[in-house]
Parts: sequence; C-alpha cells; structure tokens
Amino acid sequence: MDTLLQADTDLLLALNGSSSQFVDGLMMALTSGFTWIPMYVALLYLVVKNSETMGQIVLVVACAALCVLLADGIADGIVKPSVERFRPCNDPSLRNLVQLV
Repeated sequence: MDTLLQADTDLLLALNGSSSQFVDGLMMALTSGFTWIPMYVALLYLVVKNSETMGQIVLVVACAALCVLLADGIADGIVKPSVERFRPCNDPSLRNLVQLV
C-alpha cells in the first residue's frame, strides 16, 4: 500500500509541480466541463443517427444518465466516506508542494 501511495504522490507532484505552462494549460482544459461538451454532443448525435425509434434514443440516454448517477453516488456516498483520504491540497505533508490555481 505504501508503494501505491508513493506512486500516487509522485504522479501528483509530477503533474502539479511541473511548472510547465503547457502541462498546466492541458490539465486546466481537461478538467473543465466545457471541454467535454463537443464529445457529449457527438455521442448524442450518434445515438440519434443510429437509433430507429424515439424509444431507443430515450433508453440509451436514460441508461447513460443512470450510469453517471450510480458512479457518482457510489463514489460520493460509499467510497469517499469509507476511505477518508485527504484531498492533495489539504494533506499536511503536501500542502506546501501543491500549486493551487
């Protein structure tokens, strides 16, 4: 477990503490919700184009929404409370090493 935690910390500091404008900009773009809107629109277009009835479209969209709700509910309701791990910006050992934007 210590090896996994050390690898996690090393990866965090490599991505967050790189002092590279390119990496910082890339991470900001990837974590922005607006970045992913074109992908969602394209997926919705493919579902509509490849479905024969409105019922199929509704079923696919409803199942996708259910998957997102279940994943978020399990992560926020079960995993996070049971793990009780500090967020990197609140971890006392990393607080001075992590750059907050």
